[in-house]
Amino acid sequence: VCSSDLDVLGSLVELRKSDARFAGLTFDVREGIVSLFGTTTRDADVWNFADLARRLPGVKEVVVRVGSR
Repeated sequence: VCSSDLDVLGSLVELRKSDARFAGLTFDVREGIVSLFGTTTRDADVWNFADLARRLPGVKEVVVRVGSR
């Protein structure tokens, strides 16, 4: 894991904490590619998190591997 991935990871943790809708999400970062895992109540919540994550510095791509409950 490179230092920029650690920065992205820290930003993702803060983003998840910012909204209770994101509490069921987990993620992994490798070479700027964010993989999202977990479950949410609504599909829109996953896509909202993915959209916000894409805007973070150091993020090259977001891969969604999440289901809804």
